[in-house]
Amino acid sequence: MTASGIVQIHSVVAALRPHIEWAVEAVFGMPVALRWQPQPAAPGHFKCEFPWRGVPNIVDELGSELISCKQVRFEIMEDAPAGGLGRRVCFTPALGVFNGVTNELGDLIVDENRLRTIMGINAPSRPLAERLDELLGKPWDDELEVFRHGEAPVRWLHAVS
Repeated sequence: MTASGIVQIHSVVAALRPHIEWAVEAVFGMPVALRWQPQPAAPGHFKCEFPWRGVPNIVDELGSELISCKQVRFEIMEDAPAGGLGRRVCFTPALGVFNGVTNELGDLIVDENRLRTIMGINAPSRPLAERLDELLGKPWDDELEVFRHGEAPVRWLHAVS
């Protein structure tokens, strides 16, 4: 069985680019030549994006390798096969790692046990909505959003009244 997905390196300094490439080569077992571009959201940083094909659950191994570089921001997605589940792994130096399970549409799936755990926590200083946001990866999305916009130009359309 083969899996596929996309890797987005949102931000890394030039000195770590070879380490990122070595990590990708080690996991996929083949040479790579990533196409780096300047990251407008972080001067002196670079970004790249590439699709991948490989064995299912390779996101764990690749995520571990990339995290070892420490000063990198990334997302790795594994597409859900028909009737199955996919994965999303995000990392930022400030927040650490986020790991989520996705459906065929890319929506995060939160299982019953994780919901029961956060509902049962007696933490009046942390509202339930905040704990749910964390469970859904909102802090990672918030931090990565500025870097995502650096990856594709956005053209805002305005209705004329």
